[in-house]
Amino acid sequence: MPKKPSVSPKQILALIESQQYRCALSGRELSPETASLDHVIPLSRGGVHDISNVQVLDYRVNAAKGTMTVEEYLKSSRWKRFAYRLARNPIVLFVLAPLVVFVVWQRFPSRQASRQERLSVWWMDLALLIKVAAMSSIFGILPYLVIQLTAMAVAGSAGVWLFYVQHQFEDVYWERGGDWDYTSAALKGSSFYKLPRVLQWFSGNIGFHHIHHLSPRIPNYNLQKCHQSDPMFQDVKPVTLISSLKSLSFRLWDESARKLVGFRHLKHLRKKQEREAESEGSNQGAASADSDSRQADEQGSRQASDD
Repeated sequence: MPKKPSVSPKQILALIESQQYRCALSGRELSPETASLDHVIPLSRGGVHDISNVQVLDYRVNAAKGTMTVEEYLKSSRWKRFAYRLARNPIVLFVLAPLVVFVVWQRFPSRQASRQERLSVWWMDLALLIKVAAMSSIFGILPYLVIQLTAMAVAGSAGVWLFYVQHQFEDVYWERGGDWDYTSAALKGSSFYKLPRVLQWFSGNIGFHHIHHLSPRIPNYNLQKCHQSDPMFQDVKPVTLISSLKSLSFRLWDESARKLVGFRHLKHLRKKQEREAESEGSNQGAASADSDSRQADEQGSRQASDD
């Protein structure tokens, strides 16, 4: 019986060292709490659990790799396609999901968390409980929840949107495994989100995400200065507040066209495939008719020769 591929802790440590203790995609510094093992070719698509097919990512980057390719979507079950469409619905993605993540999910420590991290989460939960009780006793439970949940919904939606548009925009660079290039991924795979000055200040220069990916150690207050210091960065196409709204329609990655597309693209793809099938059928029919015609001509020639 062939030995099942595996990855040893020693191999993982060597891999992290070869990546210079940084996320293979974002360049963020890794720690035992943030490191996450990822398969370059997913196991669901025939990849193997072997050191040649793994990379170490920041867990936040790994969690954000959920965008399906067109081929993956078409090969998925009906239930999986429904779940994917539901998760990509703007109401779910930018309104409900942030509340679930920040109000519920982050109130529980992960299984991989250290004792110190678990205690930090529990102490924070206790402090929040005391705060909720105190504020509710002053303003009333309902008014407090309305104000607090509204503020969290707005802040959470803005945060998820910023994270989303940083890597899902028109003409984005996405590449696989050995063809992936660090500099190209930073300058073309991370957006230069050119926000109005007020929003730029409130978001801590997060729009200069391409600079952050190129060198994560640059502090946020120096990102703009760095962007303006080299002519190379002036060639990076900015994503404006208006043009970024187009990202709402991006749902899938079309590997043949090398671009992000929406679900409507599937209809055009099906029609194209149908036209190609019809064209191929008509070509085969024409070829068959030509063959029959040639056979008839040959038979007529032979009969004329016999006469």
